[in-house]
Amino acid sequence: MEPLEGLDPVLLVEGREVQGEPGITVARGRFRYSFAGEETRRRFEADPERYEIRYGGACARMRSADGNPDLFAVHDGGIYVFGSAECWRAFRAAPTDYLDRPPAPLGDDPAASERGRQLIERAVAAVGGAAVVDAVRVLLESGTIPPPGGSEAEPIPVTLSFELAGRARQDAVRSFGPLSMILNADGLFQVTRFGVERRLDYHRLLFERELARHPLALLAARTGAGFRAVALPPPAGGGTVERVAVDTGGQRLVLALDAGSGLPASLAFDGQGPDWRVGEVEVVYSDYRAVDGLLLPFRREGRYGGGPFPARSFVVESARIDPELPPDLFAPPQPETGDSG
Repeated sequence: MEPLEGLDPVLLVEGREVQGEPGITVARGRFRYSFAGEETRRRFEADPERYEIRYGGACARMRSADGNPDLFAVHDGGIYVFGSAECWRAFRAAPTDYLDRPPAPLGDDPAASERGRQLIERAVAAVGGAAVVDAVRVLLESGTIPPPGGSEAEPIPVTLSFELAGRARQDAVRSFGPLSMILNADGLFQVTRFGVERRLDYHRLLFERELARHPLALLAARTGAGFRAVALPPPAGGGTVERVAVDTGGQRLVLALDAGSGLPASLAFDGQGPDWRVGEVEVVYSDYRAVDGLLLPFRREGRYGGGPFPARSFVVESARIDPELPPDLFAPPQPETGDSG
């Protein structure tokens, strides 16, 4: 797919709209970029992440949607595409409201790092102990998400089948019918009554990060490569929690632990809110119940900007550890009706 109306992306980043030549192209992801000459093609190949469309072609405002590769804007040296004219206008009016913010450095204080490790291990002990946490292969949860916008509609039923090693399936019943998201080695697939669609690699990344934020998955990841925990100062005004910043799976999280029990009390991270602007999202955990030797929060309340965020909330109705799952549950769905990845 030729994006950007065939314009040279290198020159576009530099503020010039120059048409590319049909015979001078580079394939990158789902796009084939055209270039005005060999010199700009070489520059692109030397640093493709600088010049390619950001977010893998997802809409820069409504990230869960695909962008139109010919509806674009350039901001601060990056090319972004949009799913609608409304998204294009909103982004151009306030681009930094919708872009990811780089996390502050964790620092290299040995004492803070050691305390961070201790806090994570305390949380592991509180939910059931390292032997139990590290033995988990599969988590199965069923429950409900509040209806969007505080409507009087029924809550949305959701079931998550999650292999902590990677594969996952989320089944929901939406207003338009059943919706399944299937993550496997081949990618992320969306299945509805309209057919099967392979989502963008960027959407796969978002789904994987969401799974990694589950409190059980987060604690189980503590021994993996790239996991780092650093204790943070107490919240302003004191409080009843201890906080630890965690880097894992390419994202920064702030885990708050109940000072008395050591159980996870909340998780905060940068994300898009109800109006798609980027800010701090918080998920508050409560109603811990015993599940096969573990304590898991059965109520998770999403918050953004000090108010409720229903899309991040979840009430667990049942949970199981290491159930037998159908062998084809995560199988690549066939046939596909489209491929946007």
